[in-house]
Amino acid sequence: MSPYDACGKRSGEVASSFRFRPCGLFGLLLLCVLLGLAGCGPKNVTSKGPFVVQEPAKGYPVVSSSGQKTGTVYLPADDGRPLSKAEREAFLSEGELDRNLSQDELGDVLLHFKYLVHEDRYTVEKNIERAQFYMPFIYETLRSRGLPRELAYIAFIESGFNPKATSSSGAAGMWQFISSTGKHYGMNQDWWLDERRDPYQSTRAAADYLSKLHGMFNDWHLAITAYNAGEGKIQRGLAATGSKTFFELRRKNEQIYSTRDRLSDENKQYLPKFLAVCKIARNLDKLGFTRMDLSRSPQVAEVRAKPGTDLMLFAKSMGMSWEEFAAHNPAYQRYVSHPSRSTKIYVPRRMAGQAQAMLIKLPPAKTGTSYAGLRDYKIARGDTMVSISRKTGVPVAELRRLNQVSEPLRAGRTLKIPGTNRTGVDARALAKASAPASKSVQVASVRRSDARAVPQQPVRSSASATHEVKKGDTMYSIAKRYGVTQEAILAANGMKNHNLNLGQQLRIPAGGTAVAENRTVAAPVRAVSAPAPQRAPSRSVAVAKESNKVVQYTVQSGDTLWAIARKFNVSPVELLSLNNMNRNTALRPGDTVRVAVN
Repeated sequence: MSPYDACGKRSGEVASSFRFRPCGLFGLLLLCVLLGLAGCGPKNVTSKGPFVVQEPAKGYPVVSSSGQKTGTVYLPADDGRPLSKAEREAFLSEGELDRNLSQDELGDVLLHFKYLVHEDRYTVEKNIERAQFYMPFIYETLRSRGLPRELAYIAFIESGFNPKATSSSGAAGMWQFISSTGKHYGMNQDWWLDERRDPYQSTRAAADYLSKLHGMFNDWHLAITAYNAGEGKIQRGLAATGSKTFFELRRKNEQIYSTRDRLSDENKQYLPKFLAVCKIARNLDKLGFTRMDLSRSPQVAEVRAKPGTDLMLFAKSMGMSWEEFAAHNPAYQRYVSHPSRSTKIYVPRRMAGQAQAMLIKLPPAKTGTSYAGLRDYKIARGDTMVSISRKTGVPVAELRRLNQVSEPLRAGRTLKIPGTNRTGVDARALAKASAPASKSVQVASVRRSDARAVPQQPVRSSASATHEVKKGDTMYSIAKRYGVTQEAILAANGMKNHNLNLGQQLRIPAGGTAVAENRTVAAPVRAVSAPAPQRAPSRSVAVAKESNKVVQYTVQSGDTLWAIARKFNVSPVELLSLNNMNRNTALRPGDTVRVAVN
C-alpha cells in the first residue's frame, strides 16, 4: 500500500480543513465528475413528471427525436415558435391513448401538434366541421363495442371525415378501406355502388376491424399503427425484433431483415400524428378552434330501394335536391340503383314513411321512357355492346343487365344509359334540408405568356353535338374546344374516368361553345413524386374567384401539386389534405384543385 492516500497525505496525517492544498481542488473536481456520472446527467422524464417541452431556439431541426428526417410530407419541421401557455397545457393533456409517454416518444407528436396548431389550422377547422355531422354516430358505435372514444380521430387522419375520399392505392371512404378488407367486412363494391363510402356502414366496419386489431396485439398503439401499415407487417416486425411496443419497434426498425417488413416513413408517423390530433381535439376551445356542434348531426333513417330505382327521380319526387340526396348517400356511383338487387337509402328521419312509400310506387327504371337518371341511346347499324360500351363508358355487363338485351342488336332500338354521379359531397349539405346546389367556383384558365397558339373564336351552339375522338385528343382539349366542363362531358356520356379511345363518339352537352379547329393539345402531367426545385412563381397562375377563402385552380400543362402550392404560397401538405390526395396523385390538365388562400 502506498504511504500516500489519494490526496498525497501520508497515512495517518490529519489535514487541516482551513488549509488550501492543490490536491484538494483536484479531488473536488473528481467528486463532481463522479456525481455527474452517478445521476446528474439527463433523465428519461415522462409526462407524469416535470415534463420539459424541448424546443429549438431557432431554425428547423434536420432530424426529429426519432431520428427521422423532418420537413417531409410525413413529418413537418419545427417552426421555431414556442408554445403558448394554453398550447403547452393542451399538449400536456392526456387521454386514454397518450398516457405515460417519454420525452423522446412525444418528440414527433410535438412536431405534428405545432404544425397543425400554427401552420395548418384550416385543415383542423375543415375536418372538425365535417366531423360534427358523423361524430355522434361514431361515438355511439365505439361505445357499443367498448372501444376508446378517441379512436374516432383515425378518420381525421384517413380522410378528414370525408366519405367521398379516395386514395391513389384504391382505398375509399371516410375510413379508407381497401377493396379486399372492405369486402371482408361486408361492404359491396361494384360499378353501381361502393359501400365503403357509406359513412354509417363503414364506421361499423372500422370499429369491428379496430377491435380485431387490439385483440391481436393487446396494445392500442400497435393496433392503430396496424390500421395504417397492415396487421401482417406489424406481426412480422414484432417477431423479428422482439419488440413489445410501437416506439420500441420503431427504434429497432432497421434490425428487420426484410425491407418489405420495415415501417415506412408514413407508418412511423401515423401514431404520432394521431396522438397530436387527439390532443388538439380535446382542447379545441383552448386552442382557438371552433367547437363541434353535435346537434348538427343529421337524424337519418334507412329505407330500401328496389333494383333499378331511378335515384334522381326519387329525389325530385321527395322534394330533395340531388346534392342533398348525394350528401346522405355518398355510396351511390350512378343516378340509378343496382339493377339486380335491392339497396339501402338514407333519408331524413322525418321523411322515412313517405320515402318508403315512394320507393314502392316508383316503377323500375328500365321499363319507362323518361327518367332523370337515365338517357336514351339509339342503336345504329353496326353497333355492338362492345362499341356502345366504348362510346358511353358503361361496362358491357351492366348494359346487358340494365336493358336485358342480347346480341345481335336491332338498329333503331333504344337502350337506357345510366348517368354517373360525379357530384362532390359537402358535409354542410347535410345540415340544410333541400338546400339548392351550391354554385361551383368558375376558374378561367390563362395561357402562358410564351405560348404560341392561334386565338380561338368560340361559336355559340344551342344544341348538343357529337365529337369523334381523334389522335391527340384529351378530355381537357375537347372540353376547351366546346366550352364545356369535363365533368359535363363525363356525365353526358355516363363515363367514370377521362380515358378515351380513338373513334369514340362523345356526346357534347347543349349550350356549349364550338371552337375553331386550331387548338393546342394538352400534354399529360407526370405523377407527383417529389417537390420540384425552387423557382420564381410563374405568371400563368389561373384567375380564380374567391369563395370562403377557398378557390379552385385549373391545372395547367406541367403543373404539380408542389408547383401549385408555391404559386399560391400555401403548404403542400395543406393542399394534399384539402383535396384528399397524397404525394403520388397524378394531375391532368383541366383538373381542378381546391386551394385555401389567406
